[in-house]
Amino acid sequence: IEKGSSVSEVSKAIGINPATFWRKCNGVSSFTRKEILDIKDFLQLTVEEVMYIFFADELTETQEKEQLSCN
Repeated sequence: IEKGSSVSEVSKAIGINPATFWRKCNGVSSFTRKEILDIKDFLQLTVEEVMYIFFADELTETQEKEQLSCN
């Protein structure tokens, strides 16, 4: 975890078990909207950082679809 916080600290701050946090970080399950907002607040992330961290794959897929439909 960047910004100087450990998995244990972040998971405690958002109210989930460290093992659950690890699974979510590794794509086994997804973060809820509330968890994302809590992480944003705890780590003092910008909106751009949140979009990059949590939604980069979705944004890329959407952009690819939009490019295909425009051609």
